[in-house]
Amino acid sequence: VSNITFIIRNEYIGFYAALANYLSKDNQVKVLVDNESVLGIVKKILVEDKNIDLLPEIRVKPVATNNTVETAKGNEKRLGVKYSFLLAQDRALGRGYMSNIDGYPSFGREYWSHQERLESLNQLVELYDNSLAEQDVLISQWPEAVPTAICDHYGIKHFHLLPIKYGDRYYWSTDNYKSSKQLKDAITRTVEKLSTQSDIPETFYEKDACSGIVIDKISYDLKEAIFVSAKIVKRDILNYIKKQSKPNSVKFLGWVPSRFNKVKNYKFVKKHGKDLDELKETKFIFFPLHMEPEVSLYLFSPEFINTYEAIVWLSKSIPADWNIIVKEQPNAFQFRTATFYRRLLQIGNVQLANDNTATWEWIKHSQAAASFTSTVGIEAIHFEKPVISFSKNQFINDLPTVMESQSYDSTVEAVHKIQKVNGSSKELKISRAALYEAQHSVSFVLDQLWKSAKSPIVDEKTVGLAAKELISRYSNYID
Repeated sequence: VSNITFIIRNEYIGFYAALANYLSKDNQVKVLVDNESVLGIVKKILVEDKNIDLLPEIRVKPVATNNTVETAKGNEKRLGVKYSFLLAQDRALGRGYMSNIDGYPSFGREYWSHQERLESLNQLVELYDNSLAEQDVLISQWPEAVPTAICDHYGIKHFHLLPIKYGDRYYWSTDNYKSSKQLKDAITRTVEKLSTQSDIPETFYEKDACSGIVIDKISYDLKEAIFVSAKIVKRDILNYIKKQSKPNSVKFLGWVPSRFNKVKNYKFVKKHGKDLDELKETKFIFFPLHMEPEVSLYLFSPEFINTYEAIVWLSKSIPADWNIIVKEQPNAFQFRTATFYRRLLQIGNVQLANDNTATWEWIKHSQAAASFTSTVGIEAIHFEKPVISFSKNQFINDLPTVMESQSYDSTVEAVHKIQKVNGSSKELKISRAALYEAQHSVSFVLDQLWKSAKSPIVDEKTVGLAAKELISRYSNYID
């Protein structure tokens, strides 16, 4: 019998509540929920509702004490991680680290003093210290910074069900970077095996099923921006009158400007962006921008998230006849400013891509792709293109045609290697086949899971399959 704690927040509520129910048959399970709304849904699903605890409101401004700094220093030493590193992953307390999204709304918490931020983290560490005491396993949607730091300190195994970025396939991630030892071992093992073969098997790539769901719903229409803004104004005014506004959260009407930024910035990039037809004869590195702030970016690359600086490194590294094609993440237009795009265009060998050309086409015609997070890097490998990885934590880094870049010098070296790559190189084929085999060996199909993201409805078949895969693969930790 294992002691298992679940953290359930605002997505996949029904799925994780039902999974907790499933595992409670043979294990001791308790659930930590994000808010009253989540609590209500979980109580309807979980049989033993006495094992549900409501997490405290983290937005309440803490009172720093004379012991705040010393407690923080002690926790840093004990957990082996700096507080500022943890704070930087919070979109409010770490707002100052987000240098590329001046259009993101302001939070009350971003004006807290350093001591108040330390105290808020002290309270969070104490909370999870107590909640995870004597636990064997933590299960949550994402590997959150503080809970996983506690887990790593005490040797508690943590699991997170994540897309493997191939069709409808998912796997159980077991580390802080959306990866697992099982996946990395499969890549290393398969690369070694294929390196001794003369014929590399052909593979077929399926687009990640989740990636287009949100993007397909994005609108850049001014009428839509006005309509959505009116709803925000109504909601914020009612919350203010009823005194239901969340403390130290997004400022009053803070989400309104972003709706109009999206329309304005999209038009700017549409006007100045290039189509593939205009650049067919140009050698280029394809660099997709990332949604900021975004969970994946902070998980893959908590050490370095400055996409603008990475583009500058690349710009200074490529030959005179090469360009960098920068394509915006469709949902990120609302959080940039036009100045960000103008500054990119002031770099001579940087071009903006408009949305007339699909990402896959840019990848196929590029010399290489550069990426912080995995999706475009994975796609580039499947299309037999080399990849420059600006995160040391991507699992694709273990493939022979992926080059880590953590400085200007390593970027220069990566570009130098790319110039030598032959389009029919065996190494490109090995990377493709090894990634395909590794992705499939650790993952399983959950073709209905995407429906659970915003729904409290439980699909028992999906829950059962995910649970059985977890138990069979990690039977040492879960009964």
